[in-house]
Amino acid sequence: MDVPTNETGNDLENLNPNVRYHALAAMIDGNPSLGQLTAELLRASNDPSPAVQQLAIAKLEDLESPDPSQVPDILRFIQRPADSETVYWGITLIGRMGAEGAEAVPMLAGALANSPFPHVREKAAWALGQIGPAAEGALAVLQDAARQGSPRLSRLASQAIERSVGKNAA
Repeated sequence: MDVPTNETGNDLENLNPNVRYHALAAMIDGNPSLGQLTAELLRASNDPSPAVQQLAIAKLEDLESPDPSQVPDILRFIQRPADSETVYWGITLIGRMGAEGAEAVPMLAGALANSPFPHVREKAAWALGQIGPAAEGALAVLQDAARQGSPRLSRLASQAIERSVGKNAA
């Protein structure tokens, strides 16, 4: 298994965006499994350089469900409310895990209720729906979003309610 070298890891912190971009590209090229780079990709999704962001986000789009052992690491990124892209992608990865991401339900409910970013709130509702019955603890927040959210958020929250407790609860 290839892991980032210390030098490459340090290059991700370099002040020069070209160095950061090439370090991330080298890490991606050197790892056949993107799942090993979850933390690096999440961090880079909020890089000040648009090129670094775009590379990280393109790879996050390709990343399938991360290993459930990565949930605690992903949750650390979701706790960064000012980094809306990082939070969005962290929530996306949790949602891709389905029921295996259940330990994130309280944090997802918090993002749904409190994020100032509509796309983060919508993604949190979607992720809760992907988690399914294990997301039942977020029912009150989902019901509130279904009643008071934008049309898209209301639809996503209603779908999450259906998946967590059944069609009659919405």
